[in-house]
Amino acid sequence: MRKMALHYSGMDSGLNLSSGDVPQGLLPVEISERYAIVRWMRLSGEELTGPFFPLAVDRLRRRNPAPMEFETDLSTLAGVQARLAPVNPRAIIFHMSRCGSTLVLNALRAAGSQVVAPGEPQPLERAMMMAGAALGSCASSGRDILVSLVTLLSHYQGGPARDVILKPGINGIISLPSIRAIWPGVVCIILVRDPVEVLISNVEKQPRWILDSSRHPDRNGKPPREVTDAGLEGVGAWVIGGFCAEVLRRIDEHCIVVDYEDLSPEMLRVLAARCEIPVCADHECRIADVFKADAKNPAKQYLDDREGKNSRATDSMRRCVANWALEPYLQLRNQRLRV
Repeated sequence: MRKMALHYSGMDSGLNLSSGDVPQGLLPVEISERYAIVRWMRLSGEELTGPFFPLAVDRLRRRNPAPMEFETDLSTLAGVQARLAPVNPRAIIFHMSRCGSTLVLNALRAAGSQVVAPGEPQPLERAMMMAGAALGSCASSGRDILVSLVTLLSHYQGGPARDVILKPGINGIISLPSIRAIWPGVVCIILVRDPVEVLISNVEKQPRWILDSSRHPDRNGKPPREVTDAGLEGVGAWVIGGFCAEVLRRIDEHCIVVDYEDLSPEMLRVLAARCEIPVCADHECRIADVFKADAKNPAKQYLDDREGKNSRATDSMRRCVANWALEPYLQLRNQRLRV
């Protein structure tokens, strides 16, 4: 991997901000959790395809030659963003995990001809965690980074600004108050699903958040003893319930709740319209095609897994869902969009 140190006022960086030019293809791909360091990649205008941003970055790194990477401090991020016309995101997709959010992201990407829709990029995850922090200075820095990321995503391929749709991981919901402070009217799509189906999926294929109970979307501290005593099933149900409860505390007129069982091409056309993404006849077909493929592996055909997941759910899983997730989910489901 080729990399070099770079600073806003640094020398021999290849990034001459004093000229007023921002090189095409310049995009942050990682922000350090411990230090205020940004890792950049020179993509030369190439589009990052696939449902998950980190996997797309890894694929590029395996190329020969690999794209150039370099590091800067956070001030460079703001400096680059300041050279570009400001952009607001078209939509932000919040979700409870394994609930159809990748399908919605893929379909909205297919709906528009000029849409940039990265799935769960690490810089976005980091910025949203900072923006959701209780400490004011950290939250302020997180909001600044979010503004910079959206602007850079919109412009990194050169040419006219493109529409940006953001999808963080499950923890992104804690940033909703900061999102409203930055973009009061941005559409926030809230994806939910039967918590039993979500829980069985996450227990069978365990993501980081279920293995580390300190990473959850609720501000109320670590899960209580009765939750951790129930193992991954308890933690999973508690986090899912915490996501729903956080949404219920923060939901407003610009939030659209969508349940997995209601997803359809018609629903996506409605969502595209709410996000002000024009859909032409050709893209109508592309949306329909998205629904025929597996969201995470488009080479595979879509298979409805709801019955199978419910059949594999154990009594203990159902008890955990009943104890910690079902009530806030049902309250949220009652507010869902119907078409």
